[in-house]
Amino acid sequence: MAMFQLTPLRAPKSSYLGVTLIEFMIGIAIGLIVTLALMAVFLNVSRSSAELIRVNQQVENGRAALQILEQEVVHVGYWGSFVPDYDNLTLGSIPGDTPTALPDICTPFPWTAAQMRNIAGIPAQSLDAPPASCTTLMANRQANTDILSLVHAETCLPGVGNCAAEVTNALYVEMPMCGSAGISNSLAMSTMTLPLTLTGTTPDWRSSTTADGLETRVDCSRAVNKKRKLVAAVYFVRSFANGSGDGLPTLMRSRMEGTSTIAFQPPEALVEGIEGFRVEWGIDSLSEAGSAVDYGTAVDWTDATRTVNRNRGDGVADGDFVRCTTAVPCTVAQMTNAVAARIWVLARAPEPTPGYTDAKTYSLGSSTMGPFNDAFKRHVYSSVVTLRNVSDRRQTP
Repeated sequence: MAMFQLTPLRAPKSSYLGVTLIEFMIGIAIGLIVTLALMAVFLNVSRSSAELIRVNQQVENGRAALQILEQEVVHVGYWGSFVPDYDNLTLGSIPGDTPTALPDICTPFPWTAAQMRNIAGIPAQSLDAPPASCTTLMANRQANTDILSLVHAETCLPGVGNCAAEVTNALYVEMPMCGSAGISNSLAMSTMTLPLTLTGTTPDWRSSTTADGLETRVDCSRAVNKKRKLVAAVYFVRSFANGSGDGLPTLMRSRMEGTSTIAFQPPEALVEGIEGFRVEWGIDSLSEAGSAVDYGTAVDWTDATRTVNRNRGDGVADGDFVRCTTAVPCTVAQMTNAVAARIWVLARAPEPTPGYTDAKTYSLGSSTMGPFNDAFKRHVYSSVVTLRNVSDRRQTP
């Protein structure tokens, strides 16, 4: 009979074994590596997100500033039914209202008849430095930036549709509604609440039963004129947004408002981060026939059909755009014949980008800005805007 040898029983090994110091240190090292990797990913994502926000703000600010300026410039020279004689191609005599001087952009109301004539004829201007009348208004203007002045009548009638109702002592433009032979065309500005009884030779459309409301056939038995609010504003760049120490350049606007005194009010902030601002003008210096513009004679037509004139503009800018500067100021003739504006804005990010240095030079038309050698990112935005109310009056079929 076979004999079997019994193996003695051994105590089972414990399932809870200790960790050596080396294993512990290796675990810590792996944990640190994973943690550092996650932190690096988080920081990169955070930096990218912050940079994306800065870039988006810069883009939005640049586009918003340009859109605001475009919407205002396109209305320049709108006077409702009024057409200056020098721009009236149906006038058979020498115009007597050709502007004689550049208006002072910050002069408060009331204006003289000569000032009103010049404002109506030169409703847009730009300067590279404020005149004495604007010194207080633009005390904190950003250096090396332009100033833009725009004037026109409101495109809607007071109290009609979404247009604000007429208020006491606000500034309005009186439009001639009807007239008779021998009475010259006229444009008046008034702070009265009741329409003035002015007349003129320019026909218009108006209601035959009420002074306001929908306009129908002209009714020359009534001497009541349409009144539109005057829009007069200056745009410039201030060196700060909310406080003199924030260093965030901002596009500003000041409007001519008031009750007892009509003057430019303290400027309001429009768009932050606008560091550069340039304006150049397209000048209509030649007629459709190619001759120089001349207001010293009546309109000279090439033929009886009156489709081409020899001595009035054709509504199209001729030659290079010009910038008005202190060194080379624009002339009365140039601004009288300005039919287009080219606008540049230099938008700056609201916050610096770590590790970035802006060594670029930015072209804003005939001038440049930079390099700034700081950590802010920038971009130039530009647009050409036609002064439709001036350009269209000069075009012939």
